[in-house]
Amino acid sequence: VGEKRPKVKDGSRKLFITPQTGAYSEFKRELSGRLKISREWKPKEGEPNNPDPVIRIIGDGRLAAIDMRFMDPPLPSDPDSKLNKMADEVIRVYKETAGNEYKDKASGEIEPNKGATQVVFSDLGFGAGVAENRGFNARAWFEKRLRDAGIPASHVAFMSDHKKSTAKLKLFKDVNAGRVRIVVGSSKNMGTGVNMQQRLIALHHLDTPWYPADLEQREGRI
Repeated sequence: VGEKRPKVKDGSRKLFITPQTGAYSEFKRELSGRLKISREWKPKEGEPNNPDPVIRIIGDGRLAAIDMRFMDPPLPSDPDSKLNKMADEVIRVYKETAGNEYKDKASGEIEPNKGATQVVFSDLGFGAGVAENRGFNARAWFEKRLRDAGIPASHVAFMSDHKKSTAKLKLFKDVNAGRVRIVVGSSKNMGTGVNMQQRLIALHHLDTPWYPADLEQREGRI
């Protein structure tokens, strides 16, 4: 699209570096020990498969980096976790852009709904399977953070709840019209074929996808 592509505000994406807590630093040392054992493991007659494969250790590390409650659900909420910092930013942008007005492209008149929209990308953490296996429901916590901030539930949508093409198209229309202002999804279900950019003002990456192409597709939405 050449020069028609809008420039990113301040020139590039913003990185939010969260501080490492004592619990996370300790867990990283545990992961290091597990990696050493896993890499030195050799198949045995009574143990043909690695009981702690590297991919599982990497998965634990990625989830722990988002919120340590994935590893230890009884832990108190850490205000500096990636999950909470992301929620802080979503709430801030939501409130700061609540009065934004948009014109109907056909008529040129101001549309009745005010407010800019945002998307949150994460390929792990928000699924029902993760919540069941880990004992910590990140989606429920995120929804609670938004609700406590006064954001109506009707303004928040998860792409995983919109599986049929008709449901997706309706969601895209609702986002473009400002009826829905926050959408959460993954690279897979929200990376391509998603046209809801008319009011998008912010995109948040809670995790880093495996492939650079996935990152490009995510940011292509805005």
